[in-house]
Amino acid sequence: MAPSENEYEKFVGKFYGPRKIKAVSASDYADTPSGFKVVRVDYEGGYYEFIPTVSLELVATDEAKDFNYVRDTKFRTMLVKVLTVIADYDLQFFELDAFMSSVLKSLQDSFNRAMNWKWNKDDAKFIPGEDPVQFFSVLQANNVLKEVSAAAPAAPVSPEEKKDDGSETSKAE
Repeated sequence: MAPSENEYEKFVGKFYGPRKIKAVSASDYADTPSGFKVVRVDYEGGYYEFIPTVSLELVATDEAKDFNYVRDTKFRTMLVKVLTVIADYDLQFFELDAFMSSVLKSLQDSFNRAMNWKWNKDDAKFIPGEDPVQFFSVLQANNVLKEVSAAAPAAPVSPEEKKDDGSETSKAE
């Protein structure tokens, strides 16, 4: 049974780390591999992100915490599960380095494959073990940045770009 929007109301007013939750809603993201729903979490100040409900349930608190709390809380729960799998498969201590290297390589390849797809929309160009960014030209990067500029609102002006009178400086000045 899919959770109703009302089920997510219990998170409104709570904190996910230092950020105060303004709204939680269903998203079009696919469920996690374990079947957890992924929701959109909107925070005060306009920032939003997509979070699996399992993490939201685990980390949301009544008081603001720092991001170390978010990380450490998730890690403690994950560590128990990872150590259980390691024991279930009877990994020996000398095998742990190879296991951890395999996990990191797999994650790196997943991120690199996603990055490759975002840049060229052609999975045939993906080379496992290679960082796809090193195979793109400055021209390709420029074209991607033009898409970003067209799709995104103007970035806020940094303090360095403001004149003493509060007006903005141009990049050419």
